[in-house]
Amino acid sequence: MAKAAITIKEYSQAAINKAVREIGLYGLGTLLPIVAGVSVAWIAWLFNLAFLFWFASVAVIGIIFACVNLFIRKHTVANKYIRKLQQEMLRQQKQVKKDLAKGLKECSEISGCEELADQGARQFKSMEEKYDNVHELLQQKLDSGELTFGRFLGAAEKVYLNTLNNLSQVVATLKSAGTINVEHIKGQLDRTNGKEANTLKERLQLHDDQLASVRDLLAQNEESMTQMEVTSMSVAKMSTGHRFTDVDHDRAMQELTEWAERADSY
Repeated sequence: MAKAAITIKEYSQAAINKAVREIGLYGLGTLLPIVAGVSVAWIAWLFNLAFLFWFASVAVIGIIFACVNLFIRKHTVANKYIRKLQQEMLRQQKQVKKDLAKGLKECSEISGCEELADQGARQFKSMEEKYDNVHELLQQKLDSGELTFGRFLGAAEKVYLNTLNNLSQVVATLKSAGTINVEHIKGQLDRTNGKEANTLKERLQLHDDQLASVRDLLAQNEESMTQMEVTSMSVAKMSTGHRFTDVDHDRAMQELTEWAERADSY
């Protein structure tokens, strides 16, 4: 079964805090010692084996493990959660990109769809360059071990992935539109009327609606590319080692995150 797509909300501070709590309270390092300790204590009480109560103290290890993860290793656990999200995001990107270039090229050979397919191909190349630029700038300006770095990169990755998903939908829609022979239908309309003519007009309208849908998707991508350019400019202005104390830079991450949230809702 395919994994559900990562959403930008999974990079939020609330989601990160929840993940830290779950790992701290319900991780194997916490649960196994506690379950083992409670089980031994129950057996000791049931059979009146006093010496086993000493072994029940293993439960304390689980409690200590939970406290360490919740308080001492909180930052490390949070970064591990972010890296896991990024790995899944990259896997999804790779899967979407696999056949996208080929699909766009095929669509460029469909009559009436050439211009839209070419625009999609340009977006495919351009958005990858813009994402790579943001990634490179973040690596230059921030420590990759910082939680802020992971959250900012996650937002950029999500915007990029949403663009790829839009282009995949563009390919599917153009291929569907390509099955409708517009010129042939228009020729038939000149020779028919009545119910048959209405059916042919509906097919032409369906073709127009599909192309309109493609234009909407491409327009969304143009907006996403603009947002990535704004982000690149803001990150480029940061001083090396900047900790996002500057309001303008913090706003850049917030705006990119909000854009990714809007893209998720499309």
